Amino acid sequence: MGSTNRMEKQSVDAQGVAGSLRALQVRCGSRNQQEDVAHTAKSSRYGWFCRVPPKIMISGALLFLVLGMAAGGALNLVIDRYPEYLNRTWTAEALEQIGEQEQAIRARALRPQLPGPNTRCTQCRGMVTVVLYAPVLSWIVHRGHLACCGWRVPKRYFRVEILTGGLWVLSAHVFGASLDLLPILVLVCGLVVLSFIDLEHYFLPDQIVGPLLFAGLVANTQFFIASSLSSSVWGAVGGYLAFWLIHTVHRLLTREREGLGMGDCKLMAAIGAWVGVEMLVQTIMIAAGSCLLFSLFQAGTGRNDGALRLAFGPWLGMGGLCSIYCGNVFSVL
Repeated sequence: MGSTNRMEKQSVDAQGVAGSLRALQVRCGSRNQQEDVAHTAKSSRYGWFCRVPPKIMISGALLFLVLGMAAGGALNLVIDRYPEYLNRTWTAEALEQIGEQEQAIRARALRPQLPGPNTRCTQCRGMVTVVLYAPVLSWIVHRGHLACCGWRVPKRYFRVEILTGGLWVLSAHVFGASLDLLPILVLVCGLVVLSFIDLEHYFLPDQIVGPLLFAGLVANTQFFIASSLSSSVWGAVGGYLAFWLIHTVHRLLTREREGLGMGDCKLMAAIGAWVGVEMLVQTIMIAAGSCLLFSLFQAGTGRNDGALRLAFGPWLGMGGLCSIYCGNVFSVL
């Protein structure tokens, strides 16, 4: 009787051990599957540059560099002309409100032409050649001057082309040559235009910021960068409210000029729609930290006396792109 009980107890123990082993195998298998899925997603995200022969990789990088620099040539014209275009449009609308129809028509006629097939030079009204859109080629061929009238091309044209080309190559490296790359290239072009307009004119046009916000929401309907559409929506809401609170508190305490403009609030909302609420704090920290270091550098070198205005739009754009390219750093820590 005693031996029978012992045998039954040993049988139950063996069944328990077997069950534990099966549960452990299932748990390990699911964990391995999760790791495989995560590795596959990471490999697919970090693009075809990591999975192709070196010759094709270099050729692809050069192709995106040239295309990006060509896009930068068109962005230069937008940066040059769009602020004046908006100013003339607003003037015409104001004149129409007070009944000055003739002056409104004259103001609309003086608006600069935006980039297109029949773009004309703002200096001599001559046709702009295709060479102007060619990356760096126009700078080399005409030695930094326009062929139509000899107007000296600003050095900013060269910087914008190089920056846009480099960001296109980096975007292709991270997201690969797929449909996922197209929204990122649109975002890059929009942020480059907004950054340089903010640097030169200290304002961020709603006509560019608004479409970027909605583009971020649409892109994240397919879980593009943010974890979900709700994360994208709350990222936009949280980004706007955080900066609006800083703007309001600073204005109440100082009763002077604004510390943060409303354009920065709207741009933060647009970037929040792209990165999602999970990377919102990270994006703000990168932007604010970089801006602070730059201000300290300027103060240390005597280039900033503390009274100069500082455009925050470029730093927000840099913070957003860093978060998109690098992912959520806090989740790794």
